[in-house]
Amino acid sequence: MVDVLNENRFCHSKAHNLGRVIYQHTQDLAASTLICKNSCSQGCIHGVLMEMFETEQSNLNKSIDDHKSVADLSSPLRQKIGRMCETSEITRYSSIGNCYHSIGHGLAILASYHMPDALKLCDVFKGYGSGALYYCATGVYMERDIAFGKDDMKKLSQELYPCDTDAYPVACYRYKMRRLFSLPKEYEKAQETCLSLDGMQRKGCFHGLGFGAYAMVYKNPDDLNLLCGKGDAEDKRIC
Repeated sequence: MVDVLNENRFCHSKAHNLGRVIYQHTQDLAASTLICKNSCSQGCIHGVLMEMFETEQSNLNKSIDDHKSVADLSSPLRQKIGRMCETSEITRYSSIGNCYHSIGHGLAILASYHMPDALKLCDVFKGYGSGALYYCATGVYMERDIAFGKDDMKKLSQELYPCDTDAYPVACYRYKMRRLFSLPKEYEKAQETCLSLDGMQRKGCFHGLGFGAYAMVYKNPDDLNLLCGKGDAEDKRIC
């Protein structure tokens, strides 16, 4: 199943479900990641971690809505999650940054997709620096986008939600810009939205533009000047 799914280079999200099924059957992290390896851009491993976190929470006889076991600084589950990227079961097939990202997916589920709580759970990686927190946040936001991206877009009065309300907006805009605009076709409209923002919102928006419209530059490298040509020097750099 992994091999067949991996034939499609856009299989990342679908591989989440396969990873969950694999862990359901093995109940073992090392065995599950050995099956997944780096298939579908580590999407399979992301699913393994999602299912593992839900299983761990259930074993503690807690509702999935109750994530106090991770928020509690002294809890064994929090300490276990905080050390997971130090183990070869995940990083053997994935970069350290993608490990933090993978765990972010699981934390979003543990927090029942409540963004402030889920992002706060990324604090388990505070001791590893801002990069670890950022990668964890990208996992939280990506999981939110997969599960509720279409629903979030229906909140017309909050077009930029949840990027305009929650922490780590740069991590959020990676996925939001592709929802807001048909990229790369509507890149000029996206640029105007970014130029209307300021601070970290603006940085996040230009980053999301570059991330969401990369195919434009992939097909024609000279289009980089069109895609990332608006704004000041920092806007262009982050795009």
